[in-house]
Amino acid sequence: MRQGIKSVAKVLAVGLAFVSFLSHSASAKTITAKPGIPVTALTTWYIINCSTSGGVGTYSINVAPKHGTVTFADVSGPAPGCPAGSPPLPAVQATYTWTDTTYGPTTDYFELNYNLFGYVYGPYDINVTLSCPQAPPEGTESQVTRTVTPEGMIVITSVGSPDAAPESACTPPQLDFFYDSAHQNSATELAQGNFTIDAPVVHSSDFHSLSELAVESTDGKQIVEVGWTVDNGLNGDSNPHLFVFHWVNGQVTCYNGCGFVPVSTSVKAGMALTPGTSTKFSIKYYEGRWWIYALGEWVGYFPGSLWKDFTEIGIVQWFGEVAASSKKPTTQMGDGILGTRANSADILDMSFIDPSTGKVVLASASTLETDASFYAIGKFTGYSFNYGGPGAK
Repeated sequence: MRQGIKSVAKVLAVGLAFVSFLSHSASAKTITAKPGIPVTALTTWYIINCSTSGGVGTYSINVAPKHGTVTFADVSGPAPGCPAGSPPLPAVQATYTWTDTTYGPTTDYFELNYNLFGYVYGPYDINVTLSCPQAPPEGTESQVTRTVTPEGMIVITSVGSPDAAPESACTPPQLDFFYDSAHQNSATELAQGNFTIDAPVVHSSDFHSLSELAVESTDGKQIVEVGWTVDNGLNGDSNPHLFVFHWVNGQVTCYNGCGFVPVSTSVKAGMALTPGTSTKFSIKYYEGRWWIYALGEWVGYFPGSLWKDFTEIGIVQWFGEVAASSKKPTTQMGDGILGTRANSADILDMSFIDPSTGKVVLASASTLETDASFYAIGKFTGYSFNYGGPGAK
């Protein structure tokens, strides 16, 4: 049962649609989902005014979805209904992912409650519409795989079957990945680098553009990642957002959750970042936990228990990435300037702990470019480089 507060000093901003007093009525919302692609379902701010937060509440599931999963994360951004230029304020966000692989269902439904200071608001009714039917059972879905090259580079590919379902069926997206990457094999417990934060333009037919630090086991199947991403489907806007991610036994998990334990009260996985700035990203294995560092703070950690035996870094990667829907992407990487030109995005001070001395040393990495005519590497020193580009123009 929803309870209300008889106060108009503080307001509750929900989603991207309205701002109302705390004692508002229940709301309904319809979202469109594609299989396996996270989509923002609901975001709630609790504010005193457009520049002051009153705190951050939590969601609870009142009615669970039948065909997907719901995850929650603390995020940050301007509250809806506030004037342009208002500062980002903390909020809580619910993300839905359609996970049902059976043919037939095209709709889903779930209910959330918002909990704040002992009060419960809601329920919020979320109706989900699948953008197209699932592939029939005889169709073979595409699979995203991760492969280690002889040089130690980790390459992500999306492989489709020739007997896959016809275009009218809803199959997982056919992804083409493009990289400007530096990588080094190193047995270590910590890796880091300084990254510029940019706001590349992602074409509506593509998926994301990001920059990240990744540490991996020697076979590339156990991975921890931290970085920034522009991903409208994940974040609901075209701004760069902090993200964390991990792989277990070569299988993807989810953004900003799936076991991640937040620690910082000011730096949150999923929060919006400021383009034109820079930050150091670090990943460190310490006392059974994979710790994530960003924006001057230890953000949180992935418990080591998520893996069977992943306690040491074997490969480090520093890179920019575009996930596109074609082999000629029109999405930008970095700041959209080719890495061989002035003022392009950069990754500096790539380093790790030398296990023989216990001291931080600069990397002596190697590079990989998927297609230098789209996205190029420049000014490479072994421990720093410029990267990015406009894509196929």
